Amino acid sequence: MAIPDKMPIFVVNLYIILKVVNALKKILTRTTDLHPLPDEIFTHYQAAKATENNCFCSAPMVSMRIGTDGTVYACNHNTSFPLGKFPGQSLQEIWKGRPIKKLRRHLQHNDFSLGCTMCGEDALNGRFDAASFTMFDKYKSGKWPAMLDFRLSNVCNLQCIMCSGLSSTQFIQNRGPADTIYDTEFFNQLEAFIPHLDTARFIGGEPFAIPVYYEIWKRIVRLNPDCKIIVQTNATILNDRIKALASKGKFHFSVSLDSLDKATYESIRRKADFDQVMDHIRYFAHYASESQRDFVLCFCPMRMNYKEIPAFIDFSNELGGMICLNRFLYPAHLAVWSLPANEISKILQFLSAYQPPEQTPAAANNARFFRDYLNLLQQWIDQAQHRKSHKNSSAEVAALTEPLLTLARENEDLYAKMQQIAQHPELQQLYGYLKPVQDYYSPQLFFEFLETADIKKVLEDIGAVKY
Repeated sequence: MAIPDKMPIFVVNLYIILKVVNALKKILTRTTDLHPLPDEIFTHYQAAKATENNCFCSAPMVSMRIGTDGTVYACNHNTSFPLGKFPGQSLQEIWKGRPIKKLRRHLQHNDFSLGCTMCGEDALNGRFDAASFTMFDKYKSGKWPAMLDFRLSNVCNLQCIMCSGLSSTQFIQNRGPADTIYDTEFFNQLEAFIPHLDTARFIGGEPFAIPVYYEIWKRIVRLNPDCKIIVQTNATILNDRIKALASKGKFHFSVSLDSLDKATYESIRRKADFDQVMDHIRYFAHYASESQRDFVLCFCPMRMNYKEIPAFIDFSNELGGMICLNRFLYPAHLAVWSLPANEISKILQFLSAYQPPEQTPAAANNARFFRDYLNLLQQWIDQAQHRKSHKNSSAEVAALTEPLLTLARENEDLYAKMQQIAQHPELQQLYGYLKPVQDYYSPQLFFEFLETADIKKVLEDIGAVKY
């Protein structure tokens, strides 16, 4: 601490006191608003992943996720802590803004309390392989984000049974032309970011049905041809335009495939043609093999298809692909987590009999993801046992419903739907249904879902939570 020369002694003393007070303020501020995970958990993570990172998650240091309404988040799993909103703020203002700095500080101290509940739970339970925060390990932080994650539209050509108007326009009646805020100004702002990108990720809806994405892809190919372009597709659309883009850019395809049986697949992915999709999958797999790109197959494990997981892994290994077993939560009547503990135990027992091969790096990766899913099933068994043994009070349920009712008051339709939800007569089921909403999503995301949802079906879905 340098003290200016030729200062009276009382001024020097005051100067020292002020410095000490300010230092104490910083220490107190730094410690009282942070809730880090225990150090031993992070030490275990470092050893398990052989990483030298100094925190679990670097998402806000390296990434931004841009949503359909212009809201920007750090990643696709944190929709509770917005960083800003376009076009009210520029992308650069958001990247340098106060909210993202706050989130960076918390995650640098392994504090997952700012909307990062899902990843915090994964860290606590040692689910390191499938945890979303691991995807950011490879990026280096700098003046610009290394990754941009785009979810600019919900335009889709399918009407999947586990989907809603939140992710597909097929559920929205009387839909007119897509109205988008992503115009020339947005593209111009993006052009400052694109040269610095390592990765750009695109989801929908169906990305190949979203015109604005083609504009972004053209700019990436022109400004940063080495940028990794990840597209999460349902594999129903493949044409010469897509193939031409893929020949110019470094595309990596991630395909949703929820069954290898034609009848089951088409009952899940309504409006899709199984045979056509399988042809497209083989094209994407061949493209990945020839160009040495990643190829990922994503599976939503549900009550109706969980027995196919071993065959799905074997099929992925045949194609040299990596798997993703999604943490599927809603609708509850299709999900595994909402079953009674004894039924989830039977699923765990069935899947545990399968021993995935590990002869190749991709197969070994798939085996790790499979074991991670078995770990998740055990967590769901524990939660189901708790549902059975713990009788939720009206106060516990009110703690979930009242904040949602308060936030929904400004929208008459939403408020009416929330009132019906809050009045569900079975408290155990209502609490079980809304707890994941609180833990893993945000009121805004839940309200976006409710806007296009049939409230009768939502109420029926609440009844699907068993205990």
